[in-house]
Amino acid sequence: DYACPWCYLGHRALCEAMERYTARAAREVRFETAWRSVRLDESIKAKGEERTAYHLRALGGEAWAYPLFKRGEAVGASFADWRWYCNSARAHQLAEWAVREHGGAA
Repeated sequence: DYACPWCYLGHRALCEAMERYTARAAREVRFETAWRSVRLDESIKAKGEERTAYHLRALGGEAWAYPLFKRGEAVGASFADWRWYCNSARAHQLAEWAVREHGGAA
């Protein structure tokens, strides 16, 4: 999801792993990635939701998020300051439009 902090961290880790692999390879390495646009939670209200209220409603509380905050801090992304869950439906619609109009992957 475009607005998912775990997705951000995963993308960052993938890019770092590809860079490390390329640096160690004895030959030219080329990666091909296919990105797929996925909304992780379609139940988020249209105008978004306050973070702690969303965590309580959807996930039963915030305990799961503490490792995310710590991991984010380690890479300069202060997810602990994150206060709002946005509804990413419009971002996904825009990506789908861009693919239809210009090709590529969302």
